[in-house]
This record gives sequence, C-alpha cells and structure tokens, in this order.
Amino acid sequence: MKTGNASIAQELLKNVSTVSPFSGTQYPYPVNQSLFGELNLEALRCRAKSSDGSRLKEDLPYLLALAEAVEASRRDKGEFFINDRELRARLLRLNSTDGWVLL
Repeated sequence: MKTGNASIAQELLKNVSTVSPFSGTQYPYPVNQSLFGELNLEALRCRAKSSDGSRLKEDLPYLLALAEAVEASRRDKGEFFINDRELRARLLRLNSTDGWVLL
C-alpha cells in the first residue's frame, strides 16, 4: 500500500512484533477470525505491500486485521481486551436497563 490507507498499513506493520492470542475468549483473534478464519500475518503483510492504497473499501478488512495484530503484540493487551465472561456480564446488565435498545 503506497498512499492514504497504504501508509496506515505500513505504520501498522512497523508496530507488529511477537503476536500472542487474547486470553479468556473462545476467539483469540476475533477480528481476524471473523474476517479470514484465522490470523495469517504473512498474508496481511503481502496484502499491505501489494496494494496501492486507492481502494479503501477493499483494504479496510486488512487494515482492521493489522490493527488487531498490533494490539495482540502488546504486553498490556489484557488491560483493554474484554474477555468473554465480562462481555456476557455487560450484555446481561444491559438487558435490565434501557441500554439493551442500543444492541
């Protein structure tokens, strides 16, 4: 990727180090798994390098997947990731308030 979203992808790639799964969840890489079935860093790198950055709609899934890979490589990721148990608890609390309408 060379322009616009291309530069975003290149910056994201610079920030990916050793990736480890998010804990406390059935889906250790939820964005990658929902978009592509698994996390494949090499495929994401190839896509980022081959795109010219002019097609945001086509590149957006890869940008989101790269952003998740960056977060998965951070040591403090557990502080910001909502595990399955906490997510279910939050959703159940919404059911007892008017907040469920937002879902």
